[in-house]
Amino acid sequence: MQTMTFVRSLQDIIKKLRVTELCDYLQNILDPTQNLPLSDEYRTQLADLVFEAREGYAACMLHNEAKTIVESIGINSIFSSKSLSKILTAINSQPDTAAIYSEPHQFALFQSFYSNLKTCLAFSQTLETHLLKQKVSSAAETDKTLEIEILDYEGNGLLPGKLAAILESLHKLHGFVTKIMEDKSAKLTISYMDSGSDFILGLQSSFKAIEIMRTLFQQFWQRIRFKAAVEIEKNSDSLTKSLNIMQHISRQEKNGVFDAETAGKLKAAIHEEMVNLIAAGVLLKEFEQEEKFDRRKLLHEKREIKTQSK
Repeated sequence: MQTMTFVRSLQDIIKKLRVTELCDYLQNILDPTQNLPLSDEYRTQLADLVFEAREGYAACMLHNEAKTIVESIGINSIFSSKSLSKILTAINSQPDTAAIYSEPHQFALFQSFYSNLKTCLAFSQTLETHLLKQKVSSAAETDKTLEIEILDYEGNGLLPGKLAAILESLHKLHGFVTKIMEDKSAKLTISYMDSGSDFILGLQSSFKAIEIMRTLFQQFWQRIRFKAAVEIEKNSDSLTKSLNIMQHISRQEKNGVFDAETAGKLKAAIHEEMVNLIAAGVLLKEFEQEEKFDRRKLLHEKREIKTQSK
């Protein structure tokens, strides 16, 4: 698993488990300087948080990467049904927080739960500060970044020749985009790289160029999902006409920016580079854990799309 994927997955887990909100509630309960009444409203709010956290935990356990992280750092023991049931039973059996302090076993139960949650939160924040932010630029710069993933089909690593060919295709694709934009100042640079089971590449350029390339990858991937590989490779009219960038080229041709020959060559060249990149396992990096299909498996099934020279 890549460093960035690990950190982002952990951040998503922390969010799904409502760790920050739970810590805020527990901190109030464990504050010895005040005695808070445990009203029905307060109990309900905490119960809702616990149930949401448990639902988030169940969702994480359905995703391989999240499940691995949850189990490796011990979150599964923190959010076990038994532990959460004890928390809810204790909060419902006492009138105020002072009563919890007076029961050592209950106080220890809440203190342990709180300490474990704080440790998880601190771990996630530390990784974000010292690993993720060291690689990824500020939010403003992130808007100008295209983050792609290069899948390692055979598990043999990314060969230098393949990486060089992929970078060449990306450079060509960027050149076509900037030509369409009529922006000669936009330059494509590599802002960061990360490796693990697969390879992540962060590319930077102007905001407009990155947005066009991101949309192109998104739309082309949708065609990969729902069309036969032979349709993709043959540059069918239905595919070409449905891509935003192809429609933009057609409008420029109509407005006299490009002649028919130039427009046709641009469309064909863009299509060719996208086929090359997809065949080489190049996709937008996805971080949503709710992904309902296996992109690697799908591309394996459509490997008849021509492959790029190694």
